[in-house]
Amino acid sequence: MGWIRSSLNEVRRLRSRFEQTELIALPQRDGSVKRFPQSALAQAFLRNHACLESAARGEEKPEPTEFQLALMNAARREDWHDSFFDLVDVEGPIPDLSE
Repeated sequence: MGWIRSSLNEVRRLRSRFEQTELIALPQRDGSVKRFPQSALAQAFLRNHACLESAARGEEKPEPTEFQLALMNAARREDWHDSFFDLVDVEGPIPDLSE
C-alpha cells in the first residue's frame, strides 16, 4: 500500500505543478482544444525569424510549429494570432525593400 500512497502523492504534486503553469488553450474548428505552454509563443516567434533568414538566403523555410498549425486551425480568430503565424503562408522570396 505504500507504493500507492507515494504514487498518489506524485500525481498530486504533478497536478499542482501543472495547475500553476499558464497554458494557452486554443479551441479548434473540430471542437477539440489544444493546449500549449507559454514557451510555444517564443518558439513560433523564432520560427518566423528563421523563415525571414531562410527567405533572404533563398533557402527552404522551416516547417511550422504545432502551435502555429493550431493557430491556423483555431475556431475563433483573434488579432494576436497573426503575430505568430503570419509567415506560414508566404511563398517565394521576400523582396528587398532596403533601397
